[in-house]
Amino acid sequence: MRVAVEKIDGVQAVEVRLNDGVAAIRLAPENRVSLAEIRRVIRDKGFTPKDAEVRVTGRVEARGDRLVLVVPGSTTSWTLQADVAGRARLAERSGQMIEVTGRVPEDDERGDATVLEVRSISAGF
Repeated sequence: MRVAVEKIDGVQAVEVRLNDGVAAIRLAPENRVSLAEIRRVIRDKGFTPKDAEVRVTGRVEARGDRLVLVVPGSTTSWTLQADVAGRARLAERSGQMIEVTGRVPEDDERGDATVLEVRSISAGF
């Protein structure tokens, strides 16, 4: 599985810990790989991808009643889910570049991996 994921364009390094059921994947800056693509490769190798912990840098935008993180140079945008306080912090940073750390649920059957449950926000990019 490690070798297959390393072959994906945009992947810099992969560390697999089978005993823990974890794969730590480092992506190159300005990569264009999607989480859906990585999950597909993992499934093709006979493994079941679980929730993903991600760190994403992008610009916060309000789209209707949703807050979205848009990654420059990518077709991927992330719908941000946060508690009330987190949502307020995100809304204050609308139009700004931030880094968001969070969880992408494993049960995203659409395969586009757009829902990001926000755990922390860093500004100043």
